[in-house]
Amino acid sequence: MQVANAAGRMLMPEFSQYHEPIIIEDAKYLGDVIRVRRKELNMSLDEASLRLGVGRRLLLELERGERDGAAFGTVMTILHRLGFDLMLQTRSTRKY
Repeated sequence: MQVANAAGRMLMPEFSQYHEPIIIEDAKYLGDVIRVRRKELNMSLDEASLRLGVGRRLLLELERGERDGAAFGTVMTILHRLGFDLMLQTRSTRKY
């Protein structure tokens, strides 16, 4: 099942079944990925903030793409605890 974000980009909610890289182009798209993964794990915003060790407001603002100035370490912790690994790759080597 695919879900479109506000910009019309398609997201795959079943991240545990999806092994292709997710290309994050901006803070809003990262927020969409975090929100979809949280929902895939059946966590409310309150439960997720407790499990991820961040404030509810911070998580909400990240999911909305309104917190593009969040500390990198905090974002890395959230991604790791949601089951993501961060991989960097130059654009010229990216395979579409």
